Amino acid sequence: MNTPDDSGPAEDACRDCGGTLVEGSMALPLLGSPRFAYRLGTTEVTTEVAALMCLSCGTVRLRGRNPDRIRNAVAAKKVRHRPSLGLPGLLARSPFLPEGDGQERPAVPSPHEGGAGTEGP
Repeated sequence: MNTPDDSGPAEDACRDCGGTLVEGSMALPLLGSPRFAYRLGTTEVTTEVAALMCLSCGTVRLRGRNPDRIRNAVAAKKVRHRPSLGLPGLLARSPFLPEGDGQERPAVPSPHEGGAGTEGP
């Protein structure tokens, strides 16, 4: 029986094929198959997990049924982290937001509030 070797650092390559390992979590729903979940921002991308067991020794091996879903999510995460470009000529903030002095203002000033120049009796 294979026993894990805890003396070395965590492996980043699959023992079977040499592919890249990604960190995720296992979800065990009350109904249905177990799932492997990979977090992409606030979204979780999942794939069902198939389990195989050796009839001789009882060793259990888990394998994702559709690794392409996780592979695509990893590729999307790499693209997503590119810096965004600021567009020239756009305001840094909305002109309808209060200036931050603690006083609430309406989004659109009333016609009687400054700007018309018709104050007085």
